[in-house]
Amino acid sequence: MSQKSMPKYNKGEWSELYAFLFALDKGKIHGADENMNSLSNIYYNIISTFNKNTEYERKNSINGINVSFSQNNIIRTLPLNDITKELSPLFQHIQSGKSQFEIPSIMPLLNQLNITTLKAGSNSKGDLKIKIHDTFTGSEPTLNFSVKSYIGSNATLLNSSSATTFRYLLSNTLSAQNVDKINAIATRSKMIDKIKAIQQCGATLNYKSVSSEIFNYNLQMIDFSFPNILANLYLESYFVKGKKIPDVINSFVNKNTNIDKELIEYKVRQFLIACALGMVPQTRWTGLDEATGGYIVVKDNSDVLCYHIYNRNKLSDYLFNHTSFDTPSTSRYNLGNIQIDDTNQQYFDLNIQIRFF
Repeated sequence: MSQKSMPKYNKGEWSELYAFLFALDKGKIHGADENMNSLSNIYYNIISTFNKNTEYERKNSINGINVSFSQNNIIRTLPLNDITKELSPLFQHIQSGKSQFEIPSIMPLLNQLNITTLKAGSNSKGDLKIKIHDTFTGSEPTLNFSVKSYIGSNATLLNSSSATTFRYLLSNTLSAQNVDKINAIATRSKMIDKIKAIQQCGATLNYKSVSSEIFNYNLQMIDFSFPNILANLYLESYFVKGKKIPDVINSFVNKNTNIDKELIEYKVRQFLIACALGMVPQTRWTGLDEATGGYIVVKDNSDVLCYHIYNRNKLSDYLFNHTSFDTPSTSRYNLGNIQIDDTNQQYFDLNIQIRFF
């Protein structure tokens, strides 16, 4: 891959490369607790990593990496130091990069490693493929890991899209004058101001449907009633400062005392884990984990940690305590106005996104 042909990537995509090289260089990735602190006594020994049809095997005996191309069985050996010396500069470039950017200095190493693209499929959660030594069983499984980066702006767990819009029907029909007045609200906090204005006019927002049948199906894989639960929690988030998921659940349960908090929290945790390990809104989900190894986090201090699938409870705690509901652009998905559907009912759409904090 020449420098001229090198496309630009965002921080998340460059961070996946950093995690890939970090695993090769260090030979192990430590586990993490629910607050992203490294656990010195829990780690996963790296045997090799993969990129498409190429395997990169650590050879401690020669302090090097064997690069095997499966299509023609050619093996190239690189000194491990070729990777070690690039890690810190790569991290610094990612830190300082803006939007989509190039890192020309990494090109010689990528050529040596036969890496032609950093992009994974948009429907894939398996960002990094690693063969580890499993100390629990003594086996050497090859597992897929999802990678999330804290370098730069906070990453999203669930990205907004045309599939993630929730529709709410107004319980009472508002006058044309009130509709025009509400739709004209253009404050900085216009979404919450519009929702409050609807309520002040004597109407409530009642969940109706999800824009995507596939996303609705995926949510029902968590629980048949989960689309309704998630829609109500997301609506509640507009009344909770910071929109942190534990705080939103507390607020929702306090207003609906007949609802069991533990049940809601459990379902939300399962949903967050599903988002992390396999479920995406626009692809029908089977309920299986695509990221079969777990979750890898690239921290803003250059460390890389892992929530292995064995430590599912720690992964659950991490996701639950470090995510919040987020409001995507209203113009992108034609949100923020009271509209009328084919049955002449007034409705209001909200588009969900979940972000780390």
